[in-house]
Amino acid sequence: MKRAVIGIDAGGQSFKAAPVDVDTLDLLCAPEFVKIDSEAGRDELLSSFSDIVRLGVSLAESQNAEVIAVAFSCPGPLDYHRGISRMDHKWRSIKGESIPDHLHKTGVIARETPVCFVHDAHSLIFGSALNERMEGRSIAGFIIGTGLGFGIVRNGRPVADEYGVPIFGLFRRPCKDLTLEDYIASKGIPRLYSIQTGSETALDAKAIGDLADKGDAAAVGAYQEMGRILAENVAPILKEYEVDSCVFGGRISNSFGIFGPEFNSKLTALGAGNIDSKHIDNPEAVSIQGAANYALHEMGIRR
Repeated sequence: MKRAVIGIDAGGQSFKAAPVDVDTLDLLCAPEFVKIDSEAGRDELLSSFSDIVRLGVSLAESQNAEVIAVAFSCPGPLDYHRGISRMDHKWRSIKGESIPDHLHKTGVIARETPVCFVHDAHSLIFGSALNERMEGRSIAGFIIGTGLGFGIVRNGRPVADEYGVPIFGLFRRPCKDLTLEDYIASKGIPRLYSIQTGSETALDAKAIGDLADKGDAAAVGAYQEMGRILAENVAPILKEYEVDSCVFGGRISNSFGIFGPEFNSKLTALGAGNIDSKHIDNPEAVSIQGAANYALHEMGIRR
């Protein structure tokens, strides 16, 4: 009988789950999802966590696989070691709640089955290096979408605080008159596009990305400037932690082909070294695999 970890990508609008083979780290079937309301009350939100785990277990059973762990990839802040949300911007109704305790006490998953949590930037890294030894490596992960997530895994261990949260707080770093997130993520692209055109825009980041794909000079310029700004702010960190590669996920990162060359060029100009940067084509599936990979590392099953 196969063994599986239920990998879960926990976002603000939906949770996606799939069983991940312990031996190969392959998805045993395509991920399936449940819609969630991140503003819902305590009972409804905890029920969403229960529903996605039950779905994952059902998928594993359909593949004749025994579930040995559950692994969540999610944004923060959380106490990732204990599975306790510390967020105020979403999941507010369960702030301070132990999600593993809820799943165990309600019988959704057996008490002896570990429930692990990992930051989504870290899970992207663990998923992008599934069958690679991580010792001697220093890999950075960027989640660029509604917000800006960033983390580093060095020698197979996340660079994190006592809660498992990335120590860098890149999203809130000062940039010009605002924060870096205000120039990088979904709010940043319209801001940079407006600077390029000289007038305020009602377009969102996706629409501007579509224009960039068609060669619109202002849209291309906005994404290229985003790449340069990001490189300027992250170069000292990448040098300090001797990062050898960067992986990008998130909706805004779909335009990596436009901003990536500028990001890499600026890093080189700033003396950050020859860093391999790439966009992850299917970040949700990779994060599911990465969460499972992380859990297996924590359990001592993988090294």
